[in-house]
Amino acid sequence: MLIDDALASGNRSGYVFAITGCDVPPASRYRTTAIPADPDSEMRAFCSDESGVIRYSTDGKAASCLSEGVPLE
Repeated sequence: MLIDDALASGNRSGYVFAITGCDVPPASRYRTTAIPADPDSEMRAFCSDESGVIRYSTDGKAASCLSEGVPLE
């Protein structure tokens, strides 16, 4: 009820959403990513972790967003 069906399925607005890296409950570590469903779309990838900072990468890849993403301002 808190998350709409499209987002709960992992796909919304041309992005594929994922959460990984959660440790044992209560989780204090996690990684979230939103990558373009179409890798050739030239859309940015977005990511965040337990720091709460939302970052992006212009190549549309989750790995580069998590490792060297630019903070969203």
